[in-house]
Amino acid sequence: MRSNPTESKSAYVRGISAKEYIPLVTDPELDVFLLFVGKGCDNCDKFFPVFDTAARLFNKSPNLVFAILDMSENEVPDESVYYYPAVRFYNTRTGKKLEYKEYSKDFDIQEVIQFIKNCATTELIEDHESMFKVGLESNVNIAHEDL
Repeated sequence: MRSNPTESKSAYVRGISAKEYIPLVTDPELDVFLLFVGKGCDNCDKFFPVFDTAARLFNKSPNLVFAILDMSENEVPDESVYYYPAVRFYNTRTGKKLEYKEYSKDFDIQEVIQFIKNCATTELIEDHESMFKVGLESNVNIAHEDL
């Protein structure tokens, strides 16, 4: 099985490898919002700023992890990743290994934030200050139809 570290373009998004995948998404203490990407994926590049904005907003949430996994460099036992970007929210508190909710709405920060709030089982702390400091409260809003 291939397992290579994924480089993250953000201090708020953790790049992971295939070896880290199962321990991370099955950790009963964590909620994990995971972005699966592939090399040369334009839609992945377009979605990442939205994902990063959400990671910045919730960066003070102690048990919420935002992670990215490059599937062109890694193989994971979950064979259900068929397209990129695949965006999934993992929560093992249900007691079901690898159970997730798929994010399939527009590349819109408000939609992503609402999805996280609906899925999270850990405490969410919103850090609006860090977003204003870097000017991220701007238009990070791309509809799937525009891609």
